[in-house]
Amino acid sequence: MRKIEHQVSSGHRDILHELTAVKTQIHALQAAVISSSGAAAAASPLSYGAPIRQQHACPPSEVQYQQHNPLPVRAPATTFAPELLELAPLQPPPPPPREDDPRASLSTSAAISGLPDATIPPQNLMIFDLDGETLRFDKTEVPNPPKADFAHDISRLFREWHSSSLLVISGRGIPIKHWERFYKKRSGIKTHAWKSIRALWGNWKFIVTEREQFASEDAFWAKYSEENGKRMNYQKILDILQDRRKADAKRDAAAALRFFNNDLGQPRAKGYFHYTRTGVDMVCTDMYAIASKWRQLLSEHPDIAQEWELSRGDDDFGG
Repeated sequence: MRKIEHQVSSGHRDILHELTAVKTQIHALQAAVISSSGAAAAASPLSYGAPIRQQHACPPSEVQYQQHNPLPVRAPATTFAPELLELAPLQPPPPPPREDDPRASLSTSAAISGLPDATIPPQNLMIFDLDGETLRFDKTEVPNPPKADFAHDISRLFREWHSSSLLVISGRGIPIKHWERFYKKRSGIKTHAWKSIRALWGNWKFIVTEREQFASEDAFWAKYSEENGKRMNYQKILDILQDRRKADAKRDAAAALRFFNNDLGQPRAKGYFHYTRTGVDMVCTDMYAIASKWRQLLSEHPDIAQEWELSRGDDDFGG
């Protein structure tokens, strides 16, 4: 019996000896981990001015002693290294609008893209491209055509035609030249609005188109001024342009009829003078329409233009 007790006591001492060795090994590993973490933190100081706490590895939450297997130890905690972060480069702020830009008083984001799509009911969302700029807007929020009068300030018309804040849609000023896109019936925005401004807008376009035939506004006024140097008024300029337009149309329509022997529907005319009305194919009879199509035909078919030049000789069409 004593022999058995001696063996048990001896085995107990052996186990205690092994446990002591294990504890020593654990303390050594913990010291090594702490030392490694401290060195890494010291090698990578933060530059933000705030003190940084040293990172410590957590001790094993559960250690199972196995006499013939290595002791499992958790890996040290990852040390924060700010140099590994990739910060997005700062983008420069958009330049402010020019003082002469009518959109200067509008928000930059609104002037660029209009309302976010999420704020517009899908059935009301419309997207227009205006001079390379995409405009998203709610068609039910488009106001009626603005009231404008340039009879006493034609120079202002020249400016507002290309850059205007008279009509603002989704925070973006709409140049007068684009008003037709919002108000013509086919746009489906304002069914009857175009009727109220069609003639007026057409006159504005008429004058602006003439202005753009000149290198500068001064050159335009050099032609459209009285002998005493006073600028012609709005209506007189319109009258001159209308008379000239009528004379040009009369001349060009007569040229087309002569060239095609009064048969604008013949194959040589390449269908330029045809149009469809209520499903019926028809041939132009309006003087202005014939003249416009004739000029288009000559510009798009150099062979016909050359033939016309050779055929007319020195007759009345030469001027």
